[in-house]
Amino acid sequence: MKPAPAPAQSRVIVTQAAASRVRAPDARVARDKARAKVKNGIDPIEEKNVAKVQKTIEAVRTKTFDQCRDAYLKAHITSRRSPVHRNQWINSLRRYVIPTALNPDLCPFSGSD
Repeated sequence: MKPAPAPAQSRVIVTQAAASRVRAPDARVARDKARAKVKNGIDPIEEKNVAKVQKTIEAVRTKTFDQCRDAYLKAHITSRRSPVHRNQWINSLRRYVIPTALNPDLCPFSGSD
């Protein structure tokens, strides 16, 4: 008698890349590494996700306030339809936000927050 198949949720298929871009020997090596991790109690997908999040966190940590401000402005400047409003918005940031954010005595947020 054949054993009952395992529930669908207990089996996870790990894909490394599109089949057309991976050679068979490389795919076998990657498969064996993933199986070894599973055997040692490590979830390879979760490990990959954690590494991706850590990489993102490190990239964000290396940005300066000015770089973050410029990225925000670039992403949101189009929400200001009028050129006059765009300039007013940028000037308000320059006048009120930037001096406060760069002065630790005036900034409401501490480094431990």
